[in-house]
Amino acid sequence: MLVGAIVVLYFGVANGLAVLKGRRTRMLKESPVARDDREQSHRELAERLLVQSRQARWTFPSSSGRPVPKDTPAWAQRLVDEREALAAAAAWFVNRGEGEAALELVANGWRAWVLARDDANGRAVLGSVLDVPATARPSRSRALALYGDGLLAFRLNALADSRSRNLAALAAARQASDREAEGLALLGLSRLELSDGSGAAAAEHAAAAQALLVEVGEAYGQAPLHMLAQASRLTGRFGDAAAFFEASLSLCRKLGDHGMALIELVNWGHVELRRGNVERAESLFQENVALAGEVDDPYDVALRALSDAAVAAARGNAQRARGLLVEARALLARERVTLASDDQRELDELERRVRE
Repeated sequence: MLVGAIVVLYFGVANGLAVLKGRRTRMLKESPVARDDREQSHRELAERLLVQSRQARWTFPSSSGRPVPKDTPAWAQRLVDEREALAAAAAWFVNRGEGEAALELVANGWRAWVLARDDANGRAVLGSVLDVPATARPSRSRALALYGDGLLAFRLNALADSRSRNLAALAAARQASDREAEGLALLGLSRLELSDGSGAAAAEHAAAAQALLVEVGEAYGQAPLHMLAQASRLTGRFGDAAAFFEASLSLCRKLGDHGMALIELVNWGHVELRRGNVERAESLFQENVALAGEVDDPYDVALRALSDAAVAAARGNAQRARGLLVEARALLARERVTLASDDQRELDELERRVRE
């Protein structure tokens, strides 16, 4: 556990490495003055990182797009590079009963683990702070940290954990009267409803999230648009889904969210196939390929095969479609990759169609 006896504390901001060992033998040998000096030094380092985390100005609630933008701001990259420091500082605050400081630190910084695609370690850090009595009081920081853990749990397919965290985030946000945190919790619940196949509930939560997050900033509007599009797609309202995906893609381009733009091109393409617009769908898939270039991530390679198979099936070439789907399935199995619920539904349904 991060709150255990041995805590490694690396602070890039201090250009050094402080190791907090907590060994009884060392404590016995240290004089009270030396011990006080060491404690003060650790406090100064932890508080310095807390101040640094307050400078974070995240412009998105979450982005599942790949790759992470190359123009990530320097302060965000610094937090990514210093994830071990964040973890250790949070543990230091918790071990001294300073729950509010620990919560604020992880609430400000959990997206560093999202950017680094370091989901499991991010959950470990958040759990070490959220699951102790000192941080139980409802607050904005607790609600934001709960949402963050819910998102990371969702990305790891721990759906029960994700639902529990998002429901707790919603309750904490409402008790703290924080509209941004409430909107994010609703967004998290929308993702879960979509994953469970509940399109109407997903749309309801997404619309409520959109109404709250529009106050935060334009960038916070992308995720609710994406969820409204996905909910419309799930419930067969393909005209609405196309309009939402188009709006989401336009906003992604405006914001420079290259990774999410690539995702929306594929999503919109599959919707256009359902509408019978094969040429338009193929054009969207081709734009995705042109923008992404060569890819080696198994998920992306499998999605390209799925998109090509869907176009082949729409043009009446079931044999080619079946071959591409076999390739996609084999790759996913070999690499142990789990598709998102919407992509999995597309793959399963296309397989059924080409077998008929």
